[in-house]
Amino acid sequence: MPAAPLGSVAAVLCLLAALSGCGGSSSSTSSRVPGATGTSTAAPTPSASVTSGAPATTTGASSTTVHPAPRRRRTRAPGTISNDQVGETVLTLTPAQLRRRLGPPASAYLDAGGNPCVYYEVASTPGRGWRFCFHGQKMLSATGNQPRPGPVR
Repeated sequence: MPAAPLGSVAAVLCLLAALSGCGGSSSSTSSRVPGATGTSTAAPTPSASVTSGAPATTTGASSTTVHPAPRRRRTRAPGTISNDQVGETVLTLTPAQLRRRLGPPASAYLDAGGNPCVYYEVASTPGRGWRFCFHGQKMLSATGNQPRPGPVR
C-alpha cells in the first residue's frame, strides 16, 4: 500500500480529533449522573487566559495548540478615514457602495450645482479630508485635501 502524503494524514487526524470531541466540549454522556438535569461530573477543561499580546498555548494529552492573540480593532470617530483608504477603485463606486466601504460620512451636503456630496475627514490631518460628489449613481468628483464644509446658507 502506498504511503499517504503528510498533509492528508494531518488533515485526517485533525478531523478525527474534532469529531471525537477533543476540544473542550462540556457535554459527555458517560459522565452524567442518571436523573441529573443539565449537570456534568466531568472535570472542567482548563482554558488559557490571554493577558498579553503573546500567543496563548493550550497543552493537551498528545498535542499543543497555539492560539493567536486577540486582535485589537482600531476605532475612529464616524466620518474619519485614513488617506490610504482612498484610491482609484473608489472612483467607480455608487454612493451606497462608498458608504459601505468607508462608513457614514462626516457631513453630507449639496454642492453649488445641486449635486449631493459627502465629506470624510482624514485622521492624520484634522480639518482636511476627501469630498465625493455624485450625480445620480455616478461619481462626478473625488477631491482630496479639502477643508471641512461649513454650514449651508
